[in-house]
Amino acid sequence: MSTTTDDARGAPATPVFSRKATGLVRLGTPYRMLVANVINIGVTYAAFYFWLVPANFPQSSLVLSVLLVIPFGLAFLTAWALLAILMPRSGGEYVWLSRAVHPSIGFGVSGLTFMSWAFWSGLAGYWVATLVVGPICSVLGATEGSSTLIEIGEKLQTPGLPSWPWAFAVVTALASLLILSRGMSLYYRIQQSMWYIGLATLLLGIGVLLFGSPGDVKSGFNELAAAGGFHGDAARVVENAAQARPSGISFHDTLGMFALFSFAATTSGYIAGEVRTPRRSQLIGAIGGGAVYGGIVLLILLAMIKGVGSFNNDAAWVSINAPAHYPVESSPTFMLWMALLAKSNVVILILTGIGLTIFSVNWAPTVILSASRTVFAWGFDRLLPEPLTRVSRSGSPVIALSSIVAIGIVLISLYANGSFQYVAPYLALIFAWGLVCLVAMVVPFLPTTKALYTGSRADIRVAGIPLITIVGAMGTIFYAIAAYYNLSVEGLGLNTTSNILLTVFSFVVPAVLYFVIKAIRARQGIRLAAVYDELPPD
Repeated sequence: MSTTTDDARGAPATPVFSRKATGLVRLGTPYRMLVANVINIGVTYAAFYFWLVPANFPQSSLVLSVLLVIPFGLAFLTAWALLAILMPRSGGEYVWLSRAVHPSIGFGVSGLTFMSWAFWSGLAGYWVATLVVGPICSVLGATEGSSTLIEIGEKLQTPGLPSWPWAFAVVTALASLLILSRGMSLYYRIQQSMWYIGLATLLLGIGVLLFGSPGDVKSGFNELAAAGGFHGDAARVVENAAQARPSGISFHDTLGMFALFSFAATTSGYIAGEVRTPRRSQLIGAIGGGAVYGGIVLLILLAMIKGVGSFNNDAAWVSINAPAHYPVESSPTFMLWMALLAKSNVVILILTGIGLTIFSVNWAPTVILSASRTVFAWGFDRLLPEPLTRVSRSGSPVIALSSIVAIGIVLISLYANGSFQYVAPYLALIFAWGLVCLVAMVVPFLPTTKALYTGSRADIRVAGIPLITIVGAMGTIFYAIAAYYNLSVEGLGLNTTSNILLTVFSFVVPAVLYFVIKAIRARQGIRLAAVYDELPPD
């Protein structure tokens, strides 16, 4: 169709899209997409699987949980990749749902993911401080008898506004903005370097777990507690308190992993218009990225079972359910166990800490990138002001990027002040991506997408059934289970009234706002609905 529209009086045509080309540069390759997607999930985030799952689902089998959740997560990522192949434009679920279902739905659902990415753009640095750098400084201080390092470790794990974690978060977000503003070529170069260093040192940390023993972990735990002023056998205190933890294995608790396991290997979908080989890049990036991440998580878990044993589950359960009997400042994460086991070799301890920090900090640019492309797509379709779509000489939408970081700093300030809880934004992603999977199931049959889908490179069939329908159904089941647990288990921190209201408002406000903007554009002689009759220009 035409990309212009005329008013009833025959006035000059007004472009439907903000301009004829995005100006974004196609630098994405399959390998770059795979790396970006693994980083976008965040290795740091895996700490919650082995901490909050045993704490809230004490009768879960962690190994079985991970093995069960991976196929469903990969199904979601397959649906995600196929949608990106079908509509290879930057903007993620906004572009797909606005064309397949309705613009208000696309705007509303992308409002949910935008809120999550914006929040995590600040949270990335915050978690690095509280879950990685802080604990390592505390362990190093206890090992070396340095009160200064112990104090630094405490400050890096102490929330508040202002606080050291908050400052770390702001610096990380601003540094990410600087990198992304200079262009994707620079970002990919830095991404690759940090990936190799992070991966090598993560494997070093996994080796520390494999060659460690539960006895060494408990000994280090006691030293850490003593350095913090605790007198007595801290590990024994934890184990005694954990006697109240329910024993045995149940299917209900084993499925609890679905509540937290993140398959956010989705960056390739948000920059789908910036990859050179859409089908190959999306399939390798999304499915391959999810598989690599799942493999890393499973490897960490198996190594932790060997090096930490049942003390991990004891400490996890006690830290949440009987915190008075958990006598250290650092949370019971695999990063802490790595540090405790590496404390006898300061060089390995420091290298492990540097690697985990690099791997974790690298998360910030990917979430900022994802959010910025959503904002860019909104502006390109004229839902937001045109300046948000402007690209610099380096091919970066600097204004869109800057807006994300600004919002992220505001949100992380609220988090530091206690307004949000641990993984609150994940509730928004659960509902957003659950709907994406639901729509993916019917894309081959919808009047709006049937012609586009039939014969496209996304049209892959298994026994005559569209693959996107099969994986869409599996993805819907995945997120339905995740929603059930998160809304019914208070210990996960997502079913608070404030979090639920935030999720509802993040969808409803943009969904309703679409109709307001549509009316405004109509007065300007622009028929906004015409935008959604076609895909945006490249």
